[in-house]
Amino acid sequence: MANDEGGNGTWPEPTVTRRRRYGYDLLPGVALSLVFSIMVLWQTIGTFEPTEPRAVVFAPWLGRAEVWTRVVAADGRVVREGRWPFVIVVEPGSPDFSDRVRRLGAWMELDPKISADCTAQIAP
Repeated sequence: MANDEGGNGTWPEPTVTRRRRYGYDLLPGVALSLVFSIMVLWQTIGTFEPTEPRAVVFAPWLGRAEVWTRVVAADGRVVREGRWPFVIVVEPGSPDFSDRVRRLGAWMELDPKISADCTAQIAP
């Protein structure tokens, strides 16, 4: 072997050992992404007046018909649908709409003016 030093088939030890940093190089980027995500959620998730329209977000695997059924069961009136079938803008029919829709599986309620994902089409 041409590259081994003693001819015994082993490679020489490096003179400078570098400590491996398994993923620590990514830590600043991950931390920054987490901070920005929290800031966006802080701005979009809010407290609403009992009659104020809001975008309700359900689980992504629910279809449009299931989302409509759950909103109507929680006494909500659909204002418009979102771009995705699991996002829907509703006007509450009762003061306890938020509690009722969360018991029926809603993940969160967003301000429809801020959330650009809620302006796709007008519901019939």
